[in-house]
Amino acid sequence: MSEEYVKKAAELLKMGATLLSDTCPMCNVPLIRFRGDVFCPKCGRKIILVRGESEAAAARTPIALADVEENLIAKILDVNVRLASMDDLDDIKKAGEVMNILLKTLSLVRKLRTG
Repeated sequence: MSEEYVKKAAELLKMGATLLSDTCPMCNVPLIRFRGDVFCPKCGRKIILVRGESEAAAARTPIALADVEENLIAKILDVNVRLASMDDLDDIKKAGEVMNILLKTLSLVRKLRTG
């Protein structure tokens, strides 16, 4: 460990962080726990430590739902931009149907995220 992240890790350790025996799954650098969060000092990713596959699945679910929500919002914005320039009623109807599906799906994803 002879890069900039070593200095960052050293500073955090001076401030009371804990160096863990677990390593980052992406860059294989020892993880640091600071103020309740576990993260990699090299890539900056926040890491969720789990004991088994069921905990891993439970930890991945909110992340996956957040990604789905972000993608749905991007598609809603895209359809909205296209809808604004449409004149043909059939095209408007199709875009409206797509928008309706996207909005219903977004609502469902948000319900799943909040429990």
